[in-house]
Amino acid sequence: MRSFTFFYIILFITFLLPTCLFAQPTTFTSVFYDLSEDFSGSGVVQVSDSTYYIAGENNYSALLIRMDPYGYNLWEKRYILPGKSSFLTRIFQTHDDQFITIGSTNYDSPDGDILCMKLDENGDTIWSRSIDFGSSEYGTFIKETNDHGFIISGTGWISGSGETQMLVVKLDSIGDMQWARTLRTDTNCFAHSVTEVPDSGFYVIGGTRKNTYEWDTKALLVKLTPEGELSWAKKLTCVFNHMEGFDVVPSGSGLLCLLERSLLVKTDFSGNVEWGKRIGWGSGDLFYGHAQKAKLHPTDDQGFVFVITGQFGSLFKLDSIGTVEWSDELYVESADVIPTLDNGYLVIGNGPLWGVAMAPGWNQQIGMLKTDSLGLTESCMYPSWIQSDTITIYSNPVSIISGTGGVITDEHPEVSDASALHYDGCVAMSGSIDDGLTETRHLLVSPNPTTGIFQIQLEPDGEELSELIIYNSTGKIVWRSQTWIRLPASLDLSFLPDGIYLIQASGNKQRYSTKIMISK
Repeated sequence: MRSFTFFYIILFITFLLPTCLFAQPTTFTSVFYDLSEDFSGSGVVQVSDSTYYIAGENNYSALLIRMDPYGYNLWEKRYILPGKSSFLTRIFQTHDDQFITIGSTNYDSPDGDILCMKLDENGDTIWSRSIDFGSSEYGTFIKETNDHGFIISGTGWISGSGETQMLVVKLDSIGDMQWARTLRTDTNCFAHSVTEVPDSGFYVIGGTRKNTYEWDTKALLVKLTPEGELSWAKKLTCVFNHMEGFDVVPSGSGLLCLLERSLLVKTDFSGNVEWGKRIGWGSGDLFYGHAQKAKLHPTDDQGFVFVITGQFGSLFKLDSIGTVEWSDELYVESADVIPTLDNGYLVIGNGPLWGVAMAPGWNQQIGMLKTDSLGLTESCMYPSWIQSDTITIYSNPVSIISGTGGVITDEHPEVSDASALHYDGCVAMSGSIDDGLTETRHLLVSPNPTTGIFQIQLEPDGEELSELIIYNSTGKIVWRSQTWIRLPASLDLSFLPDGIYLIQASGNKQRYSTKIMISK
């Protein structure tokens, strides 16, 4: 009898307990800060043990933070280059379980350079390089290539002219330069991202405009061979006067491009437009960031996730053809988002925000929002329902002046421990007087996902709702309450088809919203 009981205990531990532990993605909201120093975060990556590595800046030096799966900092390291300021904007894990980062030194000064560092799991430097094209440059993106080298995009000023040009650099696996290219039209050009397509080279995306302060900017897509030679360049235009190119990723039989104003463009591998969509109205400029632009991140269901960067940014989940599945408004100066191993998402951003409540100080903070698979977390965001619509995008060939250059230098940063404080919650707000809106109350539904029968309630306490409306994925009202609803309450919407629905409610002069998935 004892052995029989022991057998069932082992069965429970082996099969049922893991299901209980990992049935729902972990959610949290965390802030890293210091009362006397600035901390800012720009890039984040998750590794196989579910911990995260955050790249950013601490008091004018490059910064790396390791964070546990629940939003608590494990350690912080600062990389000091004597006589130089530095920061990191992106971090990715490499095939050998190390990390590659991109950033800049002496940003926005005459002697600024691209900074690239390879780090191990403890944050120690394997190698560090700066890349100089003779004037002021900054790095925007880095990606490991199929040969285990690295491809870098950046922007640099042309010495003596005051104009800018695209920069593309190919490094080998140990950080030595294989080739470097400068690319420009007859006007200013800048690069925001680069990607590799197997056996056919590299695609670079950015923009071009007549002068540094000109509003009329067009997206620029450039194709290079594996050896860095120019294949073609095309300008992407539409009815809007200002539309930089932020990111480009392979997608099926072509490319998916994210442009300013949240424009999404699908092209073939020759840069010919197949379709265009407009999603929201975000511009994509960070207040705290350095040349940080929105990036597309593929998800396991063949879709994509991205944030509109900037004050009170937005988080979007798209399907494979660019249709919005759900979206959130964010209480953080959003910088980036990544899919997580538990099928949720992690948003990284900064604060304090310019708002209505006084912050305890003016020092910059790093804000982390960990959501579930529907983009929900405890606070610091609220669901929105922004739809995509079609827009006509034109692709036209443009002449490009291609050059060579670039000098690479070994750097030897002094690695020291940094010290960030932590609290659970949202980044602070600075600006005016407190209007009492800093406390967040949550509309809760369970179970979620549901077969259509679920309970709805408010946290921290219940009350009556004067109105409850449910929208489908196209924004159409599919159900509306006819009378006041006293919470908690049970609803039966099993007559609705499977899908994601937005719930909006109002009561006691407040509005609440959340999302629910019906799956029968």
